[in-house]
Amino acid sequence: MTQLKKCTAIKSVLLLAVFFTATAVQAAGVGTVTHSSGPLLAKKANGTVRVLGMKSVVEAGDTLSTQSKGYAQIKFSDGSALILQPDTVLTIDKFSYDAAQPSSDNISYTLVQGGVRSNAGALGKRSKDSVQLVTPMASIGMQLSLIHISEPTRPERIS
Repeated sequence: MTQLKKCTAIKSVLLLAVFFTATAVQAAGVGTVTHSSGPLLAKKANGTVRVLGMKSVVEAGDTLSTQSKGYAQIKFSDGSALILQPDTVLTIDKFSYDAAQPSSDNISYTLVQGGVRSNAGALGKRSKDSVQLVTPMASIGMQLSLIHISEPTRPERIS
């Protein structure tokens, strides 16, 4: 093999590796930040914290936290959306959506404090019992409706 062909082959392999790595990282995300006003933090189960901005990817297991006077909107892969109000802490416990497999549908959020608005999206329309919002007071099945929930602010915050 000539030097030019070796170089081209190596570049092609590296390009494919970058493409597949980016695809795998993107596939892990369940939603994207579409609007943000003020700081929005995501805390992983392992304790790492990252600052989110516009077009940041949100993953299942993330605990999202808005700060005072901060709002955020997250758009999910099924078309649903969450709007987090100021001083809100919400965990995305589970998010499983595949347009081809309704039997695997499952979304579960836990509102620790603050307020959230949500619509259920495509998953809520076809699998009405598979969307749940857990609050300290009750569990709420979110179906076809737009909901607004507020939980009294507690001193717990992500820092």
